[in-house]
Amino acid sequence: MWVGVHPDDLQRACGLWWDPGDPSLTFSGRLANALPEWGLLAVPVELEVVDPEATPYCLRSTDAELSKVLSDEWDRADVLSRLPN
Repeated sequence: MWVGVHPDDLQRACGLWWDPGDPSLTFSGRLANALPEWGLLAVPVELEVVDPEATPYCLRSTDAELSKVLSDEWDRADVLSRLPN
């Protein structure tokens, strides 16, 4: 999943990324690619650094459908079967 963020937010995130004094980096963006089966291109998403060793996670959305995608538990086999070969 790719997320587009405002350039100012990207600069702020880059500036805080390596700062051990701010482990709670959060910012907003919009999906920059469609999700298989759902689409959802350009819907809003909230990102947060959950693991300082990983890229930010998409945790929340004001879009009801993306919110459901992010919060529901999905059967692995079902999800993988829907992806293009």
